[in-house]
Amino acid sequence: MMCSYQVKQPLSHMGMTSAFSSLQSDLSRMTLANDLFVSEVIHKAFVKVDEEGSEAAAATVIVMAPSCVLIPKIVPEFYVDHPYFFVIRDHRACYSILFMGSVTDPSSKIVMTCSYQMKSPLGQMGMSSAFVPLQADFSKMTPVNDLIVSEVVHKAFVKVDEKGSEAAAATAVVMMLQCAMMPMRVPKFFVDHPFLFIIRDKRASNSILFMGRVTNPSISV
Repeated sequence: MMCSYQVKQPLSHMGMTSAFSSLQSDLSRMTLANDLFVSEVIHKAFVKVDEEGSEAAAATVIVMAPSCVLIPKIVPEFYVDHPYFFVIRDHRACYSILFMGSVTDPSSKIVMTCSYQMKSPLGQMGMSSAFVPLQADFSKMTPVNDLIVSEVVHKAFVKVDEKGSEAAAATAVVMMLQCAMMPMRVPKFFVDHPFLFIIRDKRASNSILFMGRVTNPSISV
């Protein structure tokens, strides 16, 4: 299941109004010209439930736009007729690189997605025990301490057009049960009617992490 929510109006009702006003917003820490305001806030969530367990992720995208000015700004034109590399830097402080990529077809707009398997690099950096059965220690996540990290996947997205640049990234940690001497009996779960489901955090407050509804059980969630 995937769902998307426009949260600009709820945030305004909670008191966050100045950030959405082109004349009242103060984002001077992001740009010296202080000519930006938040035009929309979108929250997206994803959940997958199957016989192997449950997987959930969520991300919030803040869409920003330039404030209206009396004098129109002159936007410099950028022509490229050959493949090139590009870098998105943080100009607020240390000019650190936020995203780096290459474009092989300059005739099209830049819309890039990439995915990286991080298990091997993390192991080479010293994070090895989390991937090894009998060495991984996730006792604070489960009292049985029967989990290991099977894979770490990092995905990134960037879009560059005449309106500006948009970038997002997310890292998913895939966990699985450690091998045991005795095979575990997996309970079977049959559903033949619509139902609600909730994923809770049982470690402390039993708070709800995700809630959803399935109206057609014949389709995979």
